[in-house]
Amino acid sequence: MPNYRFNPLPDNLQVYQDHNEKTEAWPILDDKRHQEAALRWARQDNFSYGITGNIEEWHYKTGVGGEPAVGLSLRIIEIPSGRVVWSATGAKSGWGAETVSGTAQKLLDSLLSNLEINKF
Repeated sequence: MPNYRFNPLPDNLQVYQDHNEKTEAWPILDDKRHQEAALRWARQDNFSYGITGNIEEWHYKTGVGGEPAVGLSLRIIEIPSGRVVWSATGAKSGWGAETVSGTAQKLLDSLLSNLEINKF
């Protein structure tokens, strides 16, 4: 097993954004805060449903092939109640000549393929 040596962090590091003590999260990364703002906006315009999600993984693997790797989660939310009515999560790796975005499109297609949409 290789020996790794890490340089100590400098004492003069500064935080880019203040930590939010109430939510225990960094405000810019606080997905719940962003989702609540989006729900307020959608309720004002009387939307019925919205889609949200997260990118869990998005990179090229290290090594000779440099294969793309993507992980996504999706949720459909009923706007008036905020209730999640559908969700899907998945991960996909591609081949060395493929792109991360192309791999993500294939994964999205796969995740959405079982979603039934009925017009009423």
